[in-house]
Amino acid sequence: MSESLALKTRSEERLRKFESLTESLPAKRAEVRGDFVRDGERERDKIEAAAQAAAAKLERETVRTLEQEVVKARETVRDEVVERALALATERLTKRLTPAAHRALIRGYIADLEALESLGGFRG
Repeated sequence: MSESLALKTRSEERLRKFESLTESLPAKRAEVRGDFVRDGERERDKIEAAAQAAAAKLERETVRTLEQEVVKARETVRDEVVERALALATERLTKRLTPAAHRALIRGYIADLEALESLGGFRG
């Protein structure tokens, strides 16, 4: 009988232990769930911060690229305007320049070169 009593006592102790464990399961479950939620929130915050940093970098790079493109476009437009102005001026001068005026321009250029040479500023 003492063996039965010992077996009964051990069984009751095991039952109390299991009952204690099953009673604490909801609290443990809530604790683990809370840990997962907090971990998920931290990971979400890290992802959001990385995304915001990437977006800010992309915005800065886009602004810089656009500014460079504006400068390049202005230079292109300026160059085209200068080329067109020179072409138009050349066309108009060619139409209006008489042979006598052309010879006078050439003589004046030569005279300017000779004057420069006499001053020692031109070595040809």
